[in-house]
Amino acid sequence: MAATKKSYARQAGYVSPPQPVDAQPVLSTDAWDTHVHVFDSSIGPFAPSRAYTPAQATLGQLLSFGSSLTTDKPGNVVLVQPSPYGTDNTVLLESLKALHNAGAHYARGIAVVDINEISDDELQSMHDVGVRGLRINTQADGRSADVEALRDVVVRTASRIRHLSGWKIQLFCAASVWDDLFDVILDLPVDVIADHMGGLRGSSKLEDSHLHPTKQPGFDALVRLARQSKVYIKISALYRLWQRQYQIG
Repeated sequence: MAATKKSYARQAGYVSPPQPVDAQPVLSTDAWDTHVHVFDSSIGPFAPSRAYTPAQATLGQLLSFGSSLTTDKPGNVVLVQPSPYGTDNTVLLESLKALHNAGAHYARGIAVVDINEISDDELQSMHDVGVRGLRINTQADGRSADVEALRDVVVRTASRIRHLSGWKIQLFCAASVWDDLFDVILDLPVDVIADHMGGLRGSSKLEDSHLHPTKQPGFDALVRLARQSKVYIKISALYRLWQRQYQIG
């Protein structure tokens, strides 16, 4: 069955259009895609300050692609708010509603918000349509994270969502941040998802090419947090670990 895969930009610029790919159903009915984005300009506009402009990748294309991998539950997905939409979660929320209306009642989402501006009622409304966490993204614009500011945001976010069942913080950060936030994360009342392999790098992307990847800053802290069941490491975006840029498609 023909399906569609997306291509991704590594930096600001245009993302090439989706390319057709043939695939046979290969996944069991209890398999999940835990990190996927929907880009649909017919639902909502991109943020003017976005770091890149993606190609359209609609919910219909996602379900078509999912149907090529599993014939039973292509809607077993976690939609993650991508940086081109900023804190406007319209596309995410409308896509979750459409999935639930189509029978994919367990589809879930991870939103991006301004924790200082959003109300408890708005968070509850997100919960009602399937959102189960908030993404804190320090990597989208390529700038170094202000560790003190990040620590404050993480603590305040955890405090706001601690009473929402099943909610987690999804943190997209450089690997070294796990050293900086180790004690903070240990004390959080919610679990943390380490986005995209926790920001770890392969040897080709390390500043010291002779450094073994397991010796890079943050590696030990991330592993220790995972062993203490405080962090789930999301195995996604493996292409970010290497220097060579492949077209994902």
